[in-house]
Amino acid sequence: MALIKCMECGREVSSKAVTCPQCGNPIAGAEDVGATGVPLTTTQTTAKKFKALMLWATAACSFGVVLIVVLDPPGKMLGVLVFVGGLALYFVARMRAWWHHG
Repeated sequence: MALIKCMECGREVSSKAVTCPQCGNPIAGAEDVGATGVPLTTTQTTAKKFKALMLWATAACSFGVVLIVVLDPPGKMLGVLVFVGGLALYFVARMRAWWHHG
């Protein structure tokens, strides 16, 4: 039994562990699951960095909507730009999460 780094959080975990006790990232491969008899269960499919990016994007969209509602007509364009930028960031985060986790 050796200690390996979790690909998700970087914490050292046992090479025999099925999932990381810190973040739930799957550690064991199919051959390890057969040897231990413990079924592989994925508890978190999207990485925390992608979730944080989606959270920032949602906050930017919300802030953009607030700017659109609060500001006068010449300043509304800033709110629209913030909203569209947040929306683009959200879609980029979703695509990155899909690309890395299927």
